[in-house]
Amino acid sequence: MKKIFAFVLVLALVFSFAACGDEDRSSTTSSGPSVDANTIEIVNNAFKATKTAVDGAKALGYDMNFVYSVTVDDVVTSVRAGSKLDYIDSDAGRKFAAESVIKSGDQAIEAFIYDDNENVYVYGAGETYLLVGKDVEAYVAEQFEAIRVIDTSDLTALDTLIVDAANNAHGFVIDYDPADASLDIGKYLEGFESVLDADSLKELNFKVTAVSISGIVDSTGKLTSESFKIAYEFSQQVEVPKTDVDPDNSDVSETTETVTKVIKNELSFDLKFDFDLTEVEAPEDITVIGEETEGEGEGDGEEPKKPAEISVTDFNKLLSGKTSTEEDEK
Repeated sequence: MKKIFAFVLVLALVFSFAACGDEDRSSTTSSGPSVDANTIEIVNNAFKATKTAVDGAKALGYDMNFVYSVTVDDVVTSVRAGSKLDYIDSDAGRKFAAESVIKSGDQAIEAFIYDDNENVYVYGAGETYLLVGKDVEAYVAEQFEAIRVIDTSDLTALDTLIVDAANNAHGFVIDYDPADASLDIGKYLEGFESVLDADSLKELNFKVTAVSISGIVDSTGKLTSESFKIAYEFSQQVEVPKTDVDPDNSDVSETTETVTKVIKNELSFDLKFDFDLTEVEAPEDITVIGEETEGEGEGDGEEPKKPAEISVTDFNKLLSGKTSTEEDEK
């Protein structure tokens, strides 16, 4: 069943595949787990090639979606974060646009950034601003630190699957040994410390239960997409209401009891890389100086007013919903 699921996953990633073309790869369709050395080599080389391409790219489109799910008593709670960053380097400088959103339940925080080599625009809480101040350069640099290639080449594979696609591409799935001593969960949590802390997890004596990666390697040996998942669980004692308490019995002194709950967690990262990006456009909600708003006919639009200026510190407060007074009172 696991092998069938993995095969369906690859088909979903690549959409249309040809049959495997050699005996080594056809062995991965057997009923039991098997590790194909050729698959491992292709994927590990793709990690290196993609990191090199990202580091040297003059133009790149990058998408990342992150989901953190917690399951307790079959009830699932999730936090989702997504980011998109496009940039093109030229003699005039770097032009880029970035979008990010964090969702938890019915709440969402959105932030957009656009740099046209003249101004840095930011969007938050329904308004466009011009980002100003000494921290702007560092803030812009932070956006590019989020670009990552998840490299699992140091882990021990338990099962592999690869399918040849059109144009000499490959779709793959690799399951790793969750008990691998070299597995460092903190490596995959960089940038998400506000959601999860690796040191805190270690104190909970957590156990990794599953690790896998899948994706597409193009004809040049680079990844165009990759999906990484890691699941872990730990036990925790919690107080819950007693189910057998008689509310009419005044002699009952305790209405709660301590029970052990198994907390199941899953992290998933879905990444996409576009090395053929040719244009960078401002996010739809950002109002750019010099652009006309839509009018009834050509030339009927009005040039928007210059956005208000905002510092990096105040923009972060805006996104968090904190006022300057609240921050000062801390």
